[in-house]
Amino acid sequence: MKTLQKSLRTTLTKEEFIEKFYNKSKSIGSKNVLISVLNHFDTFCLEVYGGNSELLLKELRGDMGDALYNFLQDFINYMEEAKLKPKTIASYFSTLRTYLRSQGIKISSDEIKDLVSLPSIIQELRIPLTKDHLKLLLDYSKSERKALYLTLLSSGMRIGEAISLRKSDFDLTSDPILVTIPGKFTKTKQTRQTYISSEARDALNRILEKKGDSDLVFAKSENLAAARLAEERTFDNLRKRCGLLDRYQDSNRHTITIHSMRAFFHTQASIVHDEQYANALDGHQGYLMQYYRLSVEKRAELYRKLEPHLLIYSNDSVSSLQEDLSIKNQEIDLLKSKDSMKDEVISNLSDHIIQIEKELSRLRMKIEK
Repeated sequence: MKTLQKSLRTTLTKEEFIEKFYNKSKSIGSKNVLISVLNHFDTFCLEVYGGNSELLLKELRGDMGDALYNFLQDFINYMEEAKLKPKTIASYFSTLRTYLRSQGIKISSDEIKDLVSLPSIIQELRIPLTKDHLKLLLDYSKSERKALYLTLLSSGMRIGEAISLRKSDFDLTSDPILVTIPGKFTKTKQTRQTYISSEARDALNRILEKKGDSDLVFAKSENLAAARLAEERTFDNLRKRCGLLDRYQDSNRHTITIHSMRAFFHTQASIVHDEQYANALDGHQGYLMQYYRLSVEKRAELYRKLEPHLLIYSNDSVSSLQEDLSIKNQEIDLLKSKDSMKDEVISNLSDHIIQIEKELSRLRMKIEK
């Protein structure tokens, strides 16, 4: 009986390359970008060279000298004429080089430097997400989304990591609450741990009490790729309701995205501790090993020092009102002891105290929602 044997190949089909690319990255977003690049490339070949991309690739596999680099420059020029942003062009060109390598077309980095010109990328200053922005977004969010956003901004998690979490990933006996992110869902494919703030804990409690240990906390579907897209659409609608529509000129990206919450955490962690600590909790691989050499107690202590800077509602406003209430009570006690107050003055101060207590109660209820 004859057995089928595979012949040696130096190239991959387009479909095989896409599948291999996805299996390596496990990112639907990256796969979609790759498909977009290949579609642009197919259109370029047809419109500029009047031919099928596969036929052109066969021709390029031969020793064509500078013709290959002229071809690549034409593709860059085509993207510029299509008004793609310089950063997008650079990203698409890098992806295309990887694809061409899978087609048996070797590209020299030195020749690229000498013979190919990419548009200059102008780096704009990134606009930070402020607590005022966060309060606005949280106030317009439903309770489940508010819990998710408080978790993101107080933990440094990526949105894809957060929606993969199950109740069993939260150590509710820990103070602060310890969250373990399974390695298969992290960008580095390495399990890591982080914490969430007391505000996130309070918002999560009402969700977690209805969940079983194996239930997803934030995602409504086991299809996590679809769940992530749904969260990004939800945030886009929220951003519109809040009127936060500004974009960067260099990339046309919004200045505030769901990923800005991770950047907010990173900034606060860097200020309170340092960049190395922030990178460790963010999940940057080069910093994790040293961080996990610290004891569990030390890691919790470092987070407790950081936590006040991550609180959105329960820090400045409540503290200020509590201090004001204390001062007014002291004034009444002092004046009463001197028996020098008229009933009208006492009444006015008492009314002021009642108003402060109402405001404190309102703020506390807002935090718990």
